[in-house]
Amino acid sequence: MLQDRAAGRTLEHEGLLGPVVALGRRHAVPTPLTRAVLALLDGLPVGGARSATPTTVA
Repeated sequence: MLQDRAAGRTLEHEGLLGPVVALGRRHAVPTPLTRAVLALLDGLPVGGARSATPTTVA
């Protein structure tokens, strides 16, 4: 995923992490960390990595 992000490609996180969350729900197994990572990745802007600079962090 890091290489895809650096190259500006679409991430495949939904295909990788979505089934884990779905199986957890189906079998009543909590997946809080996987859901958190999925939510964080969903929030990333599409189209390439941005540098963390004081102006982008603030």
